[in-house]
Amino acid sequence: MIAHGTSDGGPASVAVLGHPDNFRAPQPVRLHPTKPYFCFAPMVVGQFEIAPGRPYRSRYRFATHDGPPNAELADHLWHNYAEPPSVRIVAE
Repeated sequence: MIAHGTSDGGPASVAVLGHPDNFRAPQPVRLHPTKPYFCFAPMVVGQFEIAPGRPYRSRYRFATHDGPPNAELADHLWHNYAEPPSVRIVAE
């Protein structure tokens, strides 16, 4: 999800990246029809229960950007978030 507008007279955007391990990922997004507001809404796909003693966890990453929306950058950031590179340290 990318929201954009102006800040200090220039274009700005924020990408909200949902983690692929979130419940019902990729989660639907609900947009307000007249206000700059949105939320992730897995409940629109069907009912579910948050049971006592069983945590419900959702993870998101927010990435701000000075400039107009950039889908290629958002896609790159999402892949780095969802599929982080693995590192192996080898002692010589």
